[in-house]
Amino acid sequence: MKLPYDYLTYASAETIERGQIVRIPVRKKLQYAVVIKKQNNLDFDPKLLKFIESTTPFKLSDNQINFLHIFSFNTFNKLGLSSLLFIQPFKILPKKIIDTLDIQTKSQSPDVNKGDNNGINKQFIPKVDYIIDYNITVRIRYIIRSIKYTNSVLFLFPEQKWIDKAIKDLTGSGIDMTQIHIYTGKKDAHSKKTVQRLLNGDRIIVFGLRSSLFLPYNSLDAIFCIDEGNPFYIQEQNSIYYDTREVVFLAAQSFQTSLTFISNLPSIRLHRIASEKRLDDNTIKYTSQDSNRLYVSMNTPESKFTKNSLFSDELSELLDSFKPDQEYSVNFEAEE
Repeated sequence: MKLPYDYLTYASAETIERGQIVRIPVRKKLQYAVVIKKQNNLDFDPKLLKFIESTTPFKLSDNQINFLHIFSFNTFNKLGLSSLLFIQPFKILPKKIIDTLDIQTKSQSPDVNKGDNNGINKQFIPKVDYIIDYNITVRIRYIIRSIKYTNSVLFLFPEQKWIDKAIKDLTGSGIDMTQIHIYTGKKDAHSKKTVQRLLNGDRIIVFGLRSSLFLPYNSLDAIFCIDEGNPFYIQEQNSIYYDTREVVFLAAQSFQTSLTFISNLPSIRLHRIASEKRLDDNTIKYTSQDSNRLYVSMNTPESKFTKNSLFSDELSELLDSFKPDQEYSVNFEAEE
């Protein structure tokens, strides 16, 4: 098993499953850890091993373990450090809730140790879509009312204020708000209830921040990333770094589900990774040299800013002439 330090091997007097969360002694303290691999035959004396102190009723699903391996491999974060992201949701639950849980975990994917070192199922290509909508909340309402899901659905938001606004706008709009659960990563009542429902195997709609990617899902029917151009999607604290907008691709691959980006404005980031047809329909149509520049209308009427180009002349020219697999360099000279 992997900790924030190095790989550590422990012995157990009872049967322990792969993915189970346990507590082990490290430097005279008890730490949570995830059982990554079980091995019966060792090359050294087992009497030299320390014993696992205690087990918990929590166990990562096979999809989560695959996601853990893929995340660590592709973000260059140590496996032990990455595992803390998956352990954190369990740690926010008080003992009185743990005692009432009917924990459901399902085996839905092969052992990642038998596959490639990055754990990716190359046979599955996630469906990726890109939607530009002026009113994102209306788009979310349409999705919730039209989607028929058999497993949980995740809506990722960059900031708490985005979740608050979505909940406020959706309340009273005909949506069954009891199916929506919020997760912020904090020890608040909403986050605890969300973890509890997922551990019970319930199908719910999660409105969460970037940490909600690491919740104990058995499986996911869809992932929606809201306002993907927001820089708050970048995690660079607590010695771990990842960009949520990249990790969602890994999550979609691990859970074999669809991925949809929803934004107010077209994204330069997705200009290279989204389908050309989708971007042609929604942005500047770089496949046509004669296409007009994209314009946006401002809310303030009778102003010189009422009609304003979205990109600078230099950037528009660059994007209009964009061709795949071609390198560009441009010199932006300051006007005198």
